[in-house]
Amino acid sequence: MNPYEQEGDSYPKWYAIYTRSRHEFKVNHKLTGKQFETFLPVVKSLRRWKDRKKYIERPLFSGYLFLHCQMDDYKYLEILKTSGVVRILGNNKSELSPVPDEEIESIRILTENEAIINYHPYVKEGESVEIVNGPLTGAKGILVHRELYKSTVVVSVHLLGRSISVEVDSCDIEAC
Repeated sequence: MNPYEQEGDSYPKWYAIYTRSRHEFKVNHKLTGKQFETFLPVVKSLRRWKDRKKYIERPLFSGYLFLHCQMDDYKYLEILKTSGVVRILGNNKSELSPVPDEEIESIRILTENEAIINYHPYVKEGESVEIVNGPLTGAKGILVHRELYKSTVVVSVHLLGRSISVEVDSCDIEAC
């Protein structure tokens, strides 16, 4: 039984589908053709060529789209048989990992209203991070506090039992 399900759960859930590289739109089209409800969040970005510039739509999460259904063996196999589908996120059919409805709804709101979307590294407090931009590039430490624009990173010298902290732009750190 799925750890997110409780006995008697029988309502549709959102699942993340991992696709082959650059096959998100094709997989989306094929799954909707099989009467599945899908959600492929897209953003517009400016693409430049030598002779022109053009806004194109590209997937918000490269390699992924979302599918809403009440999963059973038949649907599971139908999804996996779709050309371009690599897998459904989770360990196996009995341990699929549904995406919370609130997260899907938040993504839908942001993409439908054409908000300016910036990618942000996914790190949590307590994780090891590396500063990747600015004069402190290459420094590694532990993320101890994160706000919208500033993060506090602690660098320690364990042998001395001493630590120092520095505030950096939240966009300038990545998990390591």
